[in-house]
Order: sequence, then C-alpha cells, then structure tokens
Amino acid sequence: MMLTLDEDEIIQKIKNNECFSAQNSTGSFVITINAYVPYLATAIHAGKQISKEMEDCYTVDEKERLFEEDPYTDEFIFGLPITLVAKDSRFSYDLNRSIDQCVYDTAWGKTVWKKPITDKMRDELYSRHSKYYKILKALVSKLESLYSKCYIFDIHSYNYQRITTVQTPTFNLGSFYCQHRYQSEVERFVADLGKIVLPNLDTTVEVNNVFEGKGYQAFFINKFFKHTCLFPVEIKKVFMDENEGIPYPLVIEEVAKELQRAIKSFVDKSQKKSSAMSVGKHRVDKEVIALDKKLFQLSRKIDVLYYVNPINYESEKRKFFKNPMSYYPDFKYRQLKIDPFDFREKLYKLPVSNVSSPTLRQLYREVIDSIALDVDLITSVGTESFFYNSLRIYGEPNNRDINNAKFLLYAPASCHQDKKVVSAEEIIHLFEESIQHYDIPFQIRLSDQIIAKAMVDNTKKMVLINKRAQLTRTELLALIHHEVGVHAVTTSNAERQPLSIYRLGLPNNTHTQEGLAIYSEYLSGNLTLERLQELALRVVAVDHMIKHQNFIKTYQYILTNYKDDKEFCFKLVSRVYRGGGFSKDFLYLSGLRDIIKNITHPNFNLLFSGKTSLQYLDLLQLLAQEGYLVSPHLMPISYHDKIQKKDKDRIIIDYLIESIR
Repeated sequence: MMLTLDEDEIIQKIKNNECFSAQNSTGSFVITINAYVPYLATAIHAGKQISKEMEDCYTVDEKERLFEEDPYTDEFIFGLPITLVAKDSRFSYDLNRSIDQCVYDTAWGKTVWKKPITDKMRDELYSRHSKYYKILKALVSKLESLYSKCYIFDIHSYNYQRITTVQTPTFNLGSFYCQHRYQSEVERFVADLGKIVLPNLDTTVEVNNVFEGKGYQAFFINKFFKHTCLFPVEIKKVFMDENEGIPYPLVIEEVAKELQRAIKSFVDKSQKKSSAMSVGKHRVDKEVIALDKKLFQLSRKIDVLYYVNPINYESEKRKFFKNPMSYYPDFKYRQLKIDPFDFREKLYKLPVSNVSSPTLRQLYREVIDSIALDVDLITSVGTESFFYNSLRIYGEPNNRDINNAKFLLYAPASCHQDKKVVSAEEIIHLFEESIQHYDIPFQIRLSDQIIAKAMVDNTKKMVLINKRAQLTRTELLALIHHEVGVHAVTTSNAERQPLSIYRLGLPNNTHTQEGLAIYSEYLSGNLTLERLQELALRVVAVDHMIKHQNFIKTYQYILTNYKDDKEFCFKLVSRVYRGGGFSKDFLYLSGLRDIIKNITHPNFNLLFSGKTSLQYLDLLQLLAQEGYLVSPHLMPISYHDKIQKKDKDRIIIDYLIESIR
C-alpha cells in the first residue's frame, strides 16, 4: 500500500533500513525501496501533475507539456529495488535545473505563464524542488554508508524527429560529470546498453552524441558524493509517437525489461560479490503475492499426464497383440474436471499488469499463455486437434535430434548387461530410503494406471511405481536418481519459494526437468547404453509418428528396424500415440543435450529451485536479486557426489555423452 509521509518520516525509514513505498506529503514524488542495494534509478521528468491553483496560469496546454516531458520513463524503472519518480511536470519546476533556474518563464521557445506567477507560488515550487533533493541526499548517504561504490541511473527520453544535424542514437549516455573518475564504468555500462534488443528496431548507443549529461542532478551527485556515479541516460522516443503522444505498449515493455537487465548486469559485474547486493530482506509486492495465489489456486490441477495417460492400456495391449497387423488401440481417457472456457476467461482476467517488475510481469504472462496451451491440449485429448496442440507446446525433433538418436542407436550392445530383476519389496525399500535421505514428505505407491516405470505426482506428493515394471538394480537406481533425485527434489524446493509460479512450472520446463533427470542418471553411474538407446528410439518414434500418424506402421517400423521386443515397442509407441499424438518424448534426449551444454553456467544450480526452464536461466539470477527466487534448499546427490567408476562400459557411456551435439 502506498504511504503518504513527510520528509522527516521518509528519512527516518531510510536510516532504519526499512523497505517501503511512499509519496511525500505534497505528492510531488514517490520513493520505493524494496531492498537496500548499491544502486537506484530516477525518473525526474516522468511527471505531468500541475497544481490546481496554478492550472489557469499556463499558456502551454497538456499536449504541449507532454511533448517536452519524459512520459513512460517511470515505467522503464518500475520494479527496480530503489526508485525515485517525480510526479510534477517539469513545466512547474525542473528538477534537472538548479533551484534558482528551475522555474521556467520561457521554455523551448514558448512563454510558460500567461502572467508572472506570485512569489508565494514560486516559493512553493522551490520548496518542492528542495524536498526532492533533501530525500535524494539522505538516500545516497545511506547507500554510501553501506557500500564502497554506488550508482544512480537517471532515465530521460528525447524527441528525435526535430534533430536533423546528427544521427540520433537509441540510447545516449551523458558522461560530463562521470567521465574522469568513472571512465571504465562508463565503458562497461555502454557495453551493457549495447546488448539491448528491441522489437523491429535497430538499437544504437552513443556517449555525448545528443546530450552530455550536464543536468543539475548529475552536478549535485558529483558535488556531494565521492563514491557514487550517476549515469544520465536519454532514450530516443521510439516507444511512442512523439508528436501525438500515443504509446507503443510492446516497445515500452521491452525497453523496461531490457534496460533493467542491462542495469542489473552492470551492477552485478561492478560488485566483487553478488551476495553483497542486498541489506536485509527484499520486499515482495503484495500485488505479486495476490496474483500468484490466484494463479496457483486456479491452475494447480492442470495435470497433463493425468488426462493423457490411457485408463485401458493393459486391455488394449492384449487386443493389439492378438492382431498386431490390423488392430488400432482405442485408448480411453479420464473426463475433464474443469470447464475450459470458464477457466481461460478467469486465467486471462488475472491482474498481471499490477506486477511492478517487468521481468516478473513478462514471466507471468508467458506462464499464463503456457497454461492456456496445456488446457487446449487436455481439452482435445482423443481428438485430431490433440496432435497439433502437442506440437504447439513441445515442438518436434529437428535434424540434430534425429542425428543424435541415430548415432546412439549405432552403438553396439554391452556384453556386461545387468539382467537380474529386483523384487517389488526392494524397489519400494530403495525408493523409501532415498526419500528419507532427502527428508521430503513423499509417499510410494504401486500403480497400474501409468505407462512409465515410475513417475512423480507433484500434487499428491507421491512417487507412483508401475506395478508391472521389471527392473534390474541398475535401472532401479537410475530411476531413483531420476524421479526422487530430480523431480521430487525440485518439487520440494519449489514449495520453499516465495512464489507458487515455480510449482506450476515455467514454460518448457519439461525439456529442462527431464534433461536434468537423465543427466542425474548419468552422474550417478547408472545410465546404461540400453537407456540411452531407449531415449533415442523415442525420438525416432516421435519423428515417425509425425510423418505417418499410423500406430501400426510406427510399431512395425521400430520392431523391425531397431528393437525386437514386442512389449517394449508397444509401450514406446503407445507413449507417443496416447491422446492422439504426443510429441513430448523426444525432449528427453534434447533436454539431456542442452543440460550438458549449460552445465558450467554460473546460474546452473538455480534450475533446481523449482520447475524451472533453461530458457530462463539468465532470468533466474535477476529474479533472485529481486527477491522473487531463493537458492535451492536441496540438491540431487548425483550432482555433488561424482562417480569415479571407470570400467569399460562407463568409458563408452562417457564417450557417447560427450558426443551428443
């Protein structure tokens, strides 16, 4: 909730290291502190307020004022840990001018006042100017007491269409007051700004091309603070029609997201340790908590596998084996427990725009779109539309996936295969032992309602084991490291997060979660050639299904060319054809490939924080810095206890893993 505080109350909260959001008593600016970090952002020309008693004094109308103001610059910094945003129009007083020059009589060739304003009015405007700088000084003093070096990002915008003498950059950094003491920082920040990508726009960055950064705020910081660098940034008004004042919402969203990414990247690299980036706890917005709760309550029962797994698998298998050349399995599925139309309506009415962080706001939108696709998928189970909805979500194997699969299938079978099947009692015992090791509240249950050998039911906190599964000890250990070591562990970690979005799952989390789980099998020393070739056959089966869409043809193709095992082939092909054509299974091998490629990424361990996704790997660090993600409480044993075994089979597996591209 927005507080209204006088200057002394604001300063006292700053001295006490309190996190808060407040407007000052005159409503002339808003200060937000969600965490005490070594940087802040300002938007001192974002305001458009003018006092009612002075409204009739202006010669310039609202549209003329808007043209010279910096609209939407407050949105560009909205969600950063510390922000100062001016609410008054610069036509009342300009915070980027000294107090004796801050009230314009003429501006940009126009007379501002119909008649000279009274001394009382002018003194009120001077007072508002002074109050802003009083708070700015107290805030920067606090940050300098906490950190050896601090940064201020002073965000402005400019009208470029009236500039014809020079080529105007998208971002202009004025370095007049910072080029001597902070030249290396200027160069680093310019490099980070240069990485910004905007939709359908060429992005350029220049230093002192259009503006040199000689404003009063930069002068003020340079005069009073020796360990704080202020960067005045002018953004070309490519995010709006500068003449008509009409915004381009998608560009505004991207500018905010990319600018904040650049700022956080710069600050992170400028600090010796990212752990020193925060004093006290981050304050998570109440709006975010409310949205997150509503989304979780609405979507937690959207379990794709629950609706896609056939309930008559065994009976259809028996019918198929009686006539494998002409009988097409007629799988039946569970009835949908939601009204999909009502669900989508509620889903897209969630107040995502209330989320202050553009990073998190965009993530919620993408999660909501992903959940809507899942609803389309489960609504179409057993129909022709299911196949196309599956492709929309999971995609299809590309040439690289298919070549990797064929490469693995060329490998000769091992002569040291473990063929001894373990008992059901031992399966349950070892699973329970693993769960006790991690100290997670999961139960073990045998099931005849799943096709896989085992799976984790996140909602019920249960590991389901196929009661018909025939497992060797090696397969059992691999399954434990897969299901408990990754799937159950990431479920447990997700429950410790400040937001439930990590329990629902980020877009494309299946690809990442299965890649992590297969790599866990490898790190534990229990990934076999037979298992790798099973993953490869899933890719081949999905590719064949997409091309032919005929259960019998795909079954015969796998049986004849790759695996002379009817039970195995039926299960493999059923996994791919369930629902009407389920392309998910090729992701296991591509997920493994991409986990291997990213294993050395500095944020890699954050993938275990919940049902995360590789496509958000860089974003996870930003979310952690903003207080929306905490490091994983548990880590899989396999990822920190490296297996040293180097027998012949292990050497072959190592070679195959290293060869997957």
